[in-house]
Amino acid sequence: MHRVMEKSFQEVLETFDSCETHTECVMRGECLSKLYLRKYWLSEEEWQNYWVPLGNSIFCPDAFHLPDMMFQEGFVLIAGLGGTPFGECDFRALQKCMREVGDKSFVMIENRNIREIGRGNNFPYLRFKFPVDITWKELHNEGAECYNISHEVTWAPGKEYFIFGDSGLWGKYPASEYWDRSIPLSGTPLDITGFKPELASIFKQNFCFDEQMLYYESHLTEEEREEDRERLPKWLPLNYKERMCVDV
Repeated sequence: MHRVMEKSFQEVLETFDSCETHTECVMRGECLSKLYLRKYWLSEEEWQNYWVPLGNSIFCPDAFHLPDMMFQEGFVLIAGLGGTPFGECDFRALQKCMREVGDKSFVMIENRNIREIGRGNNFPYLRFKFPVDITWKELHNEGAECYNISHEVTWAPGKEYFIFGDSGLWGKYPASEYWDRSIPLSGTPLDITGFKPELASIFKQNFCFDEQMLYYESHLTEEEREEDRERLPKWLPLNYKERMCVDV
């Protein structure tokens, strides 16, 4: 992560101003988005002064995206199939870990190397700060049928995020857009979490692992888990396999 000037908060809010008459659903989504931003948007001053240095102690600032190694030395890794920044089950598992580690808040910072702003796309790069005790309902505006900014947190098509807590002891990188083109599929998304070795017992207790430290959402059927077991070792870059939390 690098220190760069971003759009002002007011400019971000204006992204959700209708410039013409829209349907009631669209206007409702814009209203929800503004409320969400006012509550959870991470200010530039706090981001630049506190979270950028902390994030660079977890993630490699010169890494662009997978298959680059995103995590600094000293972090061991666990991995799962990706696709979205958060599913409900893995969010609850991570939340338990954060509480045990002692985090008070965590952030989601969009990786600027995944999508390009310009050429008709002026949607701002996103950054949010959440309290550790936020509920799943609050995180994704449960019950809101209209598109709103919270969908970019739990779904985030075309985006990837650096996610980490104020302890600086762990980080999560959902590589939703990763595609190993040697594999004949339309994408090979992965979800990578790194943490200090002394936290291994906490993460092992709260996530569902196999012997290779590949993890699966707890609600999956045995058939679905078997499919994941076949895919994950093939999709995971070698430099990540070498850092897996197997013997910790």
